Amino acid sequence: MTNSNQRVVFVTGKGGVGKSTVAAALAYRAAQDGRRVILVELAEQSYLRHLLNIEVGFRPTEWRERLHVACWDGATCLREYLKHYVRIDAVVDLFFNNMVMKTFIQAAPALKEISILGKATSGIRRVGPTFEYDLVVIDAFATGHFRALLRAPKGLAEAVQFGPMGDQTRQIDQLLRDPRHTSTFIVTLPEDLPISECGDLRRDLASEFGIQARVICNKLWDIPLDPTALLRLSRHLAGRDSSGLELVNYLDVVEERQRQALQTLQAIDPKFVTLTQRFAEVGENLIASLAERVRLSDLGL
Repeated sequence: MTNSNQRVVFVTGKGGVGKSTVAAALAYRAAQDGRRVILVELAEQSYLRHLLNIEVGFRPTEWRERLHVACWDGATCLREYLKHYVRIDAVVDLFFNNMVMKTFIQAAPALKEISILGKATSGIRRVGPTFEYDLVVIDAFATGHFRALLRAPKGLAEAVQFGPMGDQTRQIDQLLRDPRHTSTFIVTLPEDLPISECGDLRRDLASEFGIQARVICNKLWDIPLDPTALLRLSRHLAGRDSSGLELVNYLDVVEERQRQALQTLQAIDPKFVTLTQRFAEVGENLIASLAERVRLSDLGL
């Protein structure tokens, strides 16, 4: 029996596009709207602890009311899963401290990815330790590793046709493809290379998994003047204010670059959304500011 109220949200994108900040803003907004949320970072060492100025580990840490934060890695997820079923810590420790098993865990194809996805979907599948959240927001791997993450359940299910492992990996694979339970967001910038990676990933997710990922364009400059007004201002400043003219000309270049980028994104995802650059804000203030601009209903959440 599944928990029909729980949703898993993956946030991915090319490195450096701000996906961790966007994931935190989505989680923050959902908690403000009254949902119980956990923000999960997939990493061996947390970046969010610097962004949020709190200790972040495998066990959930409260950040705000109804909002917890955690950092997961594959080996720790696997250890927790085994402890839940074996229930004897010494046996689990013996398994993980054995050099042969350590080597197997490190080398086994997709084992760590399966462990992460198994935990992420455990609340929906009612498998493993209690996981009672309405929304699981995952600050996922960057684009290349994210593909490998989603491919892991299908690959293992095809290799293991029978038994509990085969059954569970097939359940995980089905949930990843089910829009009632899982959503995927690709964060990009209004720049050529991130948009190119974004488009490739979105097409791959649609063709391989039937996943219609949504696109979020981050760090868009909010330029208050249109190209015509910038041109008039440039002519007015010519010969009068060289520094002001330089700034106006730069804004004109940025405006044109962004216009072309948004046209490309429109072709990739007609429903893409934008988040404007917040120059004077960092850390929690930046997340709170972005959260104010997020409309979860526009994102299907």
